[in-house]
Amino acid sequence: MKSKIEPAPTKSSKNKESETQKSDPAVLSVPLAQNHEVKLPINSTDSKQVVCEVVAIPPAKLPISSFMISSDALRCLGNFVRCHCKNLTRFRASEVILWLRGVDRALLLQGWQDQAFLTPPNLVFLFMLLKETLSDKIPNSAQLRAEILTCLYMAYTYNGPEISYPLKPFLVDGDRRGFWDRCMHITNNLSEKMLQMNREPKFFGELLVELKNYSGTVIDRRDG
Repeated sequence: MKSKIEPAPTKSSKNKESETQKSDPAVLSVPLAQNHEVKLPINSTDSKQVVCEVVAIPPAKLPISSFMISSDALRCLGNFVRCHCKNLTRFRASEVILWLRGVDRALLLQGWQDQAFLTPPNLVFLFMLLKETLSDKIPNSAQLRAEILTCLYMAYTYNGPEISYPLKPFLVDGDRRGFWDRCMHITNNLSEKMLQMNREPKFFGELLVELKNYSGTVIDRRDG
């Protein structure tokens, strides 16, 4: 009676088996720039196609906290407003910080939020709104405060965790119609840029660098 002799596994077949076993967990590690790795599921053994897809993914944005802290971002924002509104000779940059922190604190105390909203990413977003909407010929600081808090309200509604926020902390001049007109102006004219802030890290980074350029401006300088 003849016994059936099976051929011994060759080296190539072992490699194929090991490759199959490695592909079973369905995970591939692909090194990217700056020693980052991205792990993606594999649905096929064609690793070349998967690698091409992974390389095409843009690198993730680094945390904003590594570039700027909240107090520095607030100071830069105040300096920007002070430099932009040069006709308000007795206006101080620190007033902007007080206005913004006053609203943030009020919402915390009233239970509308569990943590402060004035983080660097949100302040960069607010900087974009102020840059696009503030006029350099605002007649007085009361009007300036109303316009800044309108932009802050829009930043809350777009980036805040809550569905809605109370109007009272943001409405300082009692003019509801003027407030909503400003909100509609921002919505109609800046919706694309607000979306671009989240879609394009490059656009966000450019605004961050521009905001940081106001860090060396003198605060609370009184003219006249």
